[in-house]
Amino acid sequence: MTLKLGLTTAVVVSSRDAARVAYEKHDQRHAARAVPDAFRGNGYTERSVLFSPSSDPQWKHLRGINATHIFSPKSLAAVHAIRERKVREIVAYFRAHAGEEMVFGDVLHNGILNLMSSCFFSVDMADVGSESALGLQHLIEGIVELVSKPNVSDFFPFLRQLDLQGLRRQTGRSLDRAFSILDGIIERRLDDSRDNPAGKQGDFLDALIELFDAGKLQRYHLTYLLFDVFAAGADTMSLTLTWVMAELLHNPSVMAKARAELMDVLGSKEAVEEPDTARLPYLLAVVKEAMRLHPVGPLLLPHCAVEEGAKRGGLSTGPSASWTASSNAGWTTAVTTRPASRETSSMHSTAYFVARYP
Repeated sequence: MTLKLGLTTAVVVSSRDAARVAYEKHDQRHAARAVPDAFRGNGYTERSVLFSPSSDPQWKHLRGINATHIFSPKSLAAVHAIRERKVREIVAYFRAHAGEEMVFGDVLHNGILNLMSSCFFSVDMADVGSESALGLQHLIEGIVELVSKPNVSDFFPFLRQLDLQGLRRQTGRSLDRAFSILDGIIERRLDDSRDNPAGKQGDFLDALIELFDAGKLQRYHLTYLLFDVFAAGADTMSLTLTWVMAELLHNPSVMAKARAELMDVLGSKEAVEEPDTARLPYLLAVVKEAMRLHPVGPLLLPHCAVEEGAKRGGLSTGPSASWTASSNAGWTTAVTTRPASRETSSMHSTAYFVARYP
């Protein structure tokens, strides 16, 4: 489906087959990102790996750093103990406050924020359940809300310089405040490394500082890389787990099966460890089904066509056309050739994932 939004052409991929063609056959042509004008406030889009085109040498360099120092098997294994400790802290908080009213998403966000900050720069940004971490959370939520608003500057690019709705200015101020929080952490580590060169923590920030000292990164790259990972990671994980819990509460029979599986597999163990997940196919199926019903990823950053030649359903796209996928189309392409008849809007199809991914 194609939409004309002002002077901007937008295409919604709403079927499984069209999504497969768009993101598998023509992925290179759609490799760029549509840049909301609100994000242009303080040069963020020019320095962020999220919005840099794949042909940009900076994008390749920063992506390589992420792959080497964050997502490589060696890096993930190095922080295995930290991940498990932080998860136990989150579970312990819920257990200690059983029967009390709480905001599930806020507790999760704080806990995951601590998990990420401990892995990246060996400090807790807040105690689990406290309000001291909510400053960064509210800044990120505010930025997402501002960028998600319809903006006349996106629909009529010739009006961008006017910033008629003030969204670029507001987003720029919020980004500056978020960056100041991260800059404070980075500057303290830089001071510590100068005072005690041998006292390194061996975390992701130390790796970035080494690259910075070697002249392979600019100072601003440290802040932008950390913000990209935090903004993309903390919210997506906490939102996904919040939806999982919401769906379980609305489906008591599924909740009962998941609890029975945990009791059967864990026995007297009080905590789930990472190796245990391979023996919990039903629980994993619940998570996958919740992600299908409430996908965080496919709708966040629309793709943008960078060249002509992509055709589907008789529709041909040109450069600068924006592409996005509806929830079912995006999730279907990501995991399986799911039969159309099973694209339901309830959690009753959890059994499908159990059968498909035993």
